[in-house]
Amino acid sequence: MIGILFLFLRFTLTECVQLCTLTITVITATILVKTYQRNKKNELENHFFKLKIDAYSSIVYEFENLFAKLREVINDFDNAIRHEETMPDKRLQVIKEQIDKSILQGDLLITKYSIFFLPSTVEILQRFTENLYGYYDDALTLEKAKEVLESYYDRQLELANKINVEIRKELKIEDLNKSLFQRY
Repeated sequence: MIGILFLFLRFTLTECVQLCTLTITVITATILVKTYQRNKKNELENHFFKLKIDAYSSIVYEFENLFAKLREVINDFDNAIRHEETMPDKRLQVIKEQIDKSILQGDLLITKYSIFFLPSTVEILQRFTENLYGYYDDALTLEKAKEVLESYYDRQLELANKINVEIRKELKIEDLNKSLFQRY
């Protein structure tokens, strides 16, 4: 303490004020730089989280379209059965191509957005799309085909729901919702 007092006594009042101003300026600049770094880190984390949410939404949207197409096919089979009609082979081929295209699109989205997810999540998603490719026997009756397709639909939907839960856990959506709810 005496050393500091002795140091100030050697300087004129103007020099002491300048030294104090310089010290305060350096401290303020340090605080500003640290605050900027922290805010930039938070901004980057928020942007990355938004990208993950967008990727997740795109993948879910594509698979929702797939399930809508499957449901449409089941309804087509049901209508054909009720009206005692047959499904034209050309119509069945178009349906198969649409479903395969939708599965492929989902697989491409998983590949595109795989960088945003944990490797375990990407593996689960890839296994899911591989499992979506099925076999359809043209020799089946409409009733049996509808039954097989409904079973397939239910099984795949159950798997999709389990995957949805896993991805929500990875993204900690429930924690985010709680946090947002507590703000208000």
